[in-house]
Amino acid sequence: MRIHAISAAVLGCLSLAQADTLVRIPTAYKTLKGTAKVRHVANQGAIGRGLTEVSLPVLEGFELRLGRIHERARGESDSISLSYQYLPPFTDTLPGIAFGIEDIADQTPQGRSAYAVVTWNLGLTGTLNQDVPAELTIGAGTNRYKGIFLGARVPFSKQFNFIIEHDSRDASAGIEIKPFQNVAVQWMFQQNRTQLGAWYVARF
Repeated sequence: MRIHAISAAVLGCLSLAQADTLVRIPTAYKTLKGTAKVRHVANQGAIGRGLTEVSLPVLEGFELRLGRIHERARGESDSISLSYQYLPPFTDTLPGIAFGIEDIADQTPQGRSAYAVVTWNLGLTGTLNQDVPAELTIGAGTNRYKGIFLGARVPFSKQFNFIIEHDSRDASAGIEIKPFQNVAVQWMFQQNRTQLGAWYVARF
């Protein structure tokens, strides 16, 4: 029993190194102290269009995200977002809880959006994924998150995940490949379009 509790705590701590967003929806994770995360998401074939973000930890439990949206018709627009992790997720024990406001200055087409989100970590027993928990996220908010949004990350191994999400408007599904611990590439399918993304976590 004691060993199970220790294992759950260790897996919970390891899971904190995951991304603070699934693809388009927020999760209850945050960028860890001493790291910075850079990610880019774009529709396949749409050169010069997409989203670039840099996430930084600030103070205790807070995360600052600086973003730039590239659109052919509207040009570029910048955003500042802030989130607070009230509780980190612990595998099979306690869910993570976070709150946030995206695009605080209301400068992007999506507009200012507030949200609350809960993320559960579920321990798995497969041969290749027993040390990587599955993630289940559900949340609600305003504007772009009006209604309920949800998503899941199901690992087949440390390097390969299946992702599905619904941002309260559109559903998408795809895969995430992690060739290295701090690098991931995502390939998502949403109705009649394909979306490519990548993120990198720098440590300092």
